[in-house]
Amino acid sequence: MKNEVITRYDLESQRQELRKYLIDYINECAKRRIDLILQGNINEVLVAIKGEISMAAMEGRIDLSRDLSEKFEELACIEVDLEQIAIRDAEDNYLKR
Repeated sequence: MKNEVITRYDLESQRQELRKYLIDYINECAKRRIDLILQGNINEVLVAIKGEISMAAMEGRIDLSRDLSEKFEELACIEVDLEQIAIRDAEDNYLKR
């Protein structure tokens, strides 16, 4: 077995590579959560926002956790209202025929 000298440069380089890996992973996850929120159904939005609520709570931002929860609840209510309107419109169109 060969004794290998690890230099400060080697460690700095490894640290930068690992940080870049973590940043790339977090960015990719964030993009997926954004896509779910923009294009997903309400259940997919819930999956995306739960991670954000958990993160805010873990950081001690209970105010932000509460705000995100309230905004999701508002969004869910709007989704239900929109679905009811769509059903009512479909029924009206059916009855007009």
